[in-house]
Amino acid sequence: MTPGELTRIEDTLRRAYSDAVDAVRQHEAPEPGLVNLVPGRSSRGAGRPGGRPRWLMPVVAGAAVAVIALVAGLVVPGAMQQAPPAAPVPRHMGYVVADHAVIPVNLTTDVALRPIRFAVHGGPAGQIMTPDGRTIYVVTYQGYVVPVSTVTRTAGPPIRIGGGPQGVLMSPDGHTGYVIEPPYGVAVINLTQIRQVGFIKIHDALSFALTPNGKTLYVVNSTGSTITPVNTETLTFLPPITTRANAYDFSYIVMAPDGKTAYALGDVDNGPSLIGATSVLTGIRTATNTPLPPVTVGAALTGAGPPLISPDGRTAYALTSAGVTAFSLDSGAISWTAKLPRAALPFYQAEISPDGHAIYVLGVPPNDDKVTLYRIRAATGTLLGPPVQTGQTIGIMGEMDLSPDGTTVYAQAQPLGPARLTVGTMATVNAATGRVGRAIRLPFLSKLTSDLGSLLFGPS
Repeated sequence: MTPGELTRIEDTLRRAYSDAVDAVRQHEAPEPGLVNLVPGRSSRGAGRPGGRPRWLMPVVAGAAVAVIALVAGLVVPGAMQQAPPAAPVPRHMGYVVADHAVIPVNLTTDVALRPIRFAVHGGPAGQIMTPDGRTIYVVTYQGYVVPVSTVTRTAGPPIRIGGGPQGVLMSPDGHTGYVIEPPYGVAVINLTQIRQVGFIKIHDALSFALTPNGKTLYVVNSTGSTITPVNTETLTFLPPITTRANAYDFSYIVMAPDGKTAYALGDVDNGPSLIGATSVLTGIRTATNTPLPPVTVGAALTGAGPPLISPDGRTAYALTSAGVTAFSLDSGAISWTAKLPRAALPFYQAEISPDGHAIYVLGVPPNDDKVTLYRIRAATGTLLGPPVQTGQTIGIMGEMDLSPDGTTVYAQAQPLGPARLTVGTMATVNAATGRVGRAIRLPFLSKLTSDLGSLLFGPS
């Protein structure tokens, strides 16, 4: 910018300021100082008979400021006029949700940091993180929702929603949460204001799924063959979906990665016993909310969790009484079954790699107390090397989580004996090689229970 251009801008600013001041003087002579620019500070005001309107001074003065700001905007770069950006959230952090706390973990150094404490009842029944990674919402079994800031590492005031929550979902924009409370329905939470804004009453509600665009919530019940779609913008029911399989109870509903199909999976109801029972899969086209013909999958589920859907949406993997079963989502035809040692409680847990090439199953074999990881080739069901012992002995097994890039498996566990009340471990396993890394020590805070929830990862 040349000296001549600077001079012309200075002259423009001076004229703008002078014109604004003259406009103020035409309405009222200034009193000493700047007291007249502060509402309520003068003995004269619009409410006094004969008094001049006091709002003229700040309005006209504000016009002067606006003119100056407008002219300055021609000179000052736009970036300098914007508010400073929010502090970035570290990408190398993980957050273990535990009883009464969230434990930050530096995943680069494998060191757990000081827990973020909160004083509410009940262990974690669900947890979600906003898309920007700045806030975690913890839902407890006793019906509390607790916001936890990953930036300040503090917990905000909780809200009480009641019921017995069993899971939580979040809208894509991070503004709305949905908490399922079997068997009554789903609580709707405004996550920005941290308050409940509605409740979707559905008889015998058991599980739910949300479309990727956040517009439709599917809720299934535990005693029939009905799936209820809910318009999340109006919280109104869409026509219920009645499947063609009338004699089974739903266990889970999951969404395909592309959001075009939801899959309800359950066991055929053979009375009080499930011996000899089989599993039935019902697909739902989310564009039309119409069911596809149900297909029989095979052995009944063990109750270990919902099926995993391959990234291409063509194959599902379910934990069954026989092991891990892969089946086609189009026909229900079983591709393979990887047999695993029949485990007592707790059941096995499974994760699928981001590229869909491997299935990881964590559990405790019978007559053993050692946490074991099985790596399975998704195409064939064959093991990728021998079973991997994580080095943990089991008292209570928490969740297994796979890093977003698929390179590391994290397995949480608490040992037997008095030590479980004070400390637990999170094993790290190289997903490709099965090599066990350094165990991360996790401090626990509760003297009664030490429930563990998911490991949440920083923003990707």
